[in-house]
Amino acid sequence: MSITTSPEHHSVCVAIITHNSELLIREALQSVPDWAEKIVVDNASDRRIADYLTDIDVRVIENPSNAGFGAACNIAAKAARSDYIFFMNPDARLTDGALEELLRAAEEMGASGGAYGPCLTGPEGPIPPRAGTMLDTGGSTYIADPGEAPRAIYFLSGAALLIERELFLELGGFDEKIFLYLEDDDLCLRLRRIGRPPVLVPKAQVFHFEKDQSQTSSRVIRLKNYHATRSYLYLLEKHSRATNLARLRLKALRRLIWAAITLDRVRFAKNAGRLMALQGLPLV
Repeated sequence: MSITTSPEHHSVCVAIITHNSELLIREALQSVPDWAEKIVVDNASDRRIADYLTDIDVRVIENPSNAGFGAACNIAAKAARSDYIFFMNPDARLTDGALEELLRAAEEMGASGGAYGPCLTGPEGPIPPRAGTMLDTGGSTYIADPGEAPRAIYFLSGAALLIERELFLELGGFDEKIFLYLEDDDLCLRLRRIGRPPVLVPKAQVFHFEKDQSQTSSRVIRLKNYHATRSYLYLLEKHSRATNLARLRLKALRRLIWAAITLDRVRFAKNAGRLMALQGLPLV
């Protein structure tokens, strides 16, 4: 149910980027408080998203082609009229008071913080926050106990992220050379570089669906892992991090062969996408 009470001295726009998310977008918007500005940027969905939202107070911006997640977020930020912008995935749901907690932390921390994120919860329970970006830890270590007070950390998920709109635009927004995945890693690295670290706000809770990849087509799995790997390679170069490309290729090849032997469709699709990106091949 939407929250109808408005916090004092705050102005926020909730921006949702969608591509064929018509089955999720309504519930996402219905979880947003009535007092918040709402913008949906539709990245050339097969069906016109605006037709599903005629009874909801939201501004829909339609891209003629899929511009990528980061570019669409930047479009939303430029179009917004609020002091803060909150990026939220179509498969995320705000809980009561979550947006207020994020705004309160942003106001209290001021220039000592950069972006603000909630604790995420999935269908199976709390999702531990990552301890660092993919370039810091490879995404393999997590914060076991986030505590209760807002705390500066190394990484926040772009699935639910609040940032002062002016700061976001001053930073150039998300890097539009990244089509999909790791835009949040890059933003967090840049925020830390200017002394405005990401801040986790544990009292703010957001529900985030985690998709069961066993129910996803092999083509979609391959596409997502292809773009994630391309983004990772780009960030390594952008932030001057060394890597052993030959080792990464061999690792993906071994996993691909093992997936073929064990008839693991999901892992085969994942590593096929990774290997194509690592070899610099176009996605087919």
